[in-house]
Amino acid sequence: MKKNLLIALLGLVSLVFTQNVFAQYQSMKMKKTVIDNNYDQFKHKIVPDWSRQINDPAIPTLKVRERHYVLGDNQILEIELTATKYAQGNFTASTCNENRTLNGWQFTELKPNQPKILRFETTNTCNNGWWWQTNGYQVLSDWTAWTAFDNNGLKARMSYSLDAAGQKIINLQIESKKRATLRCAINVCTSNSIEQNGWRKIQIEANKPTNYQFAYKNTCADGWWWQYKNYERLPGLLENDVELNPVDD
Repeated sequence: MKKNLLIALLGLVSLVFTQNVFAQYQSMKMKKTVIDNNYDQFKHKIVPDWSRQINDPAIPTLKVRERHYVLGDNQILEIELTATKYAQGNFTASTCNENRTLNGWQFTELKPNQPKILRFETTNTCNNGWWWQTNGYQVLSDWTAWTAFDNNGLKARMSYSLDAAGQKIINLQIESKKRATLRCAINVCTSNSIEQNGWRKIQIEANKPTNYQFAYKNTCADGWWWQYKNYERLPGLLENDVELNPVDD
């Protein structure tokens, strides 16, 4: 009987010891879980509210606001762009006054009143302010300045527009001091031939600016050029060609 009692006591001690070890294990596991959760929360982004909207008097059709937060080892800068007209341009953002373009440029296109967010990441430790910049910003519906009249009494200006499907169109508006016929072509990309968008055979009435459209085939927009050939002062009738990018004949 004493033997059975001893065995029972040993079993009870073993059970208490096992339960205590299990409880300690559970406690350690719970502590580790809490630590892991805290670490995950530390690594997780806490996104602040957006700043107020910023207006640059030089770009009245554009509003910008920003927010800045830490995600892991990176600083995140986000800028929200809102344009009142179709537009495009390159943008950058930085929290470092010494190098305001260190995070590189991003090209984007904007639609009227549809905010667009650009995100920049940096591991740079300086944080002495916040800046955004734009380069080559263009309102697509705005015309360029008129060129001067040339020796044939022609001048022109250009702009972008979009058709119903969202296809970008280049408008060439020509004014002539005399009634004439000619072939014209346009280009907005230095890396391609000025003839890539096709030659257009047109008739111009004197002192009556006329708009001609070309389908835009490129993504670059690093300049504006127009060119013409076969200029003739002829009184003959010629219907305006309304097709996009006709093949030269």
